[in-house]
Amino acid sequence: MKKICLFLYKLTAATFPVEKLCSKSTQAALYTDWGLAVAACLEKDTARAIQIKPVKHSSSQADRFAHSFVSYHEGCYHLQNLEWCKAIKPLQQAQSEIKTKSDWCKEIDRLLAPSKSKAGRGRKRTVDEREIVNAVLYWSRSGCPWELLPHDFPDYKTVYSYFRSWQRKGVWERIHAQLTTKVRLQEGKQETATAAIIDSQSVKTSESGGNERGFEGGKRIKEGCQLNLEVVKRQSKQFEILPRRWVVERTFAWLGKQRRLSKDYERLPSVSESVVYIAIVLELFPRS
Repeated sequence: MKKICLFLYKLTAATFPVEKLCSKSTQAALYTDWGLAVAACLEKDTARAIQIKPVKHSSSQADRFAHSFVSYHEGCYHLQNLEWCKAIKPLQQAQSEIKTKSDWCKEIDRLLAPSKSKAGRGRKRTVDEREIVNAVLYWSRSGCPWELLPHDFPDYKTVYSYFRSWQRKGVWERIHAQLTTKVRLQEGKQETATAAIIDSQSVKTSESGGNERGFEGGKRIKEGCQLNLEVVKRQSKQFEILPRRWVVERTFAWLGKQRRLSKDYERLPSVSESVVYIAIVLELFPRS
C-alpha cells in the first residue's frame, strides 16, 4: 500500500503545483490506508474518493489528518451539489482541521454564500421570496385559484412564475429529500429507507384537469421492478389493524390537508407532484 501511495504522490506531484503538496501532513497522509482517497481528492475526483475511503479509522496522527482531509473534500462536494444534510457529517468530522486552516474556511464560506448574478445582467429582485413561499403554501392549503390569492401577497402572476420556476428546477423535490434525510438521521434511522409501502388512491378530476384520466379498475396494478413485494391482505371482514398498512393511510391523511390535492385541478401531473412534496415538507418541518 505504501509503495502504491508513494507512486501516486510522485504522479500527483508532476500534475499539481508544488505549493498544493508542500504540506508535510498531506504528504504523510498519502502513506496511510487513506492514501488512495487522498490522492483522488488531489485529482479533484471527490466522488471516487468517497467510494474508496476506508471504513475503519486509525489513531495515528497521519491517519487522523487523512480522515479530516477526505471528509473536508467530501463536505465541500455535497455543498457544491446543494446536498446540505449530507455535508453536515463529514464537515463535523473534519472540524478540528478546518479551524486551523483559513483556506478551508474560506472555501466553505464561498460554497455557503448565496449565488450572485453577474453585474449588469437583469434587474434587482423587488419581491420578498419569503412572501412568495407563504403565498404558495396558502395556495396549496386553501386550494384557491392563483388569481384569487389575497392581496396581502405579491401579484399572483409573480407567485405563479416563481412556483413554476422552482418546480422545473426541482427545488421542491430537493427540499423534500434533504428534509427527509435530516429527520431520519435525527430519529436514529438510516439515511435512506430500506423498505417502501405501496398503495394507490383515486382522485377526481375537474374541467381544467389534464389528460391523465382513466378508470380505477379495482386498483389492479402491474409491477415491473425487481422488488421483493409482500401483499398485506385482510384475514376477516371485521376491523383489524394490518401491519404497516397504517403508514400509507397516514400519508394519505397528510396529503388530504392540502385542499389543492382534493381534486386533480392541474393540467400537468408534475405540478400535482410538487404539491405532494410541499405537503410532506410541511409535516416534516416541525420535526426537523
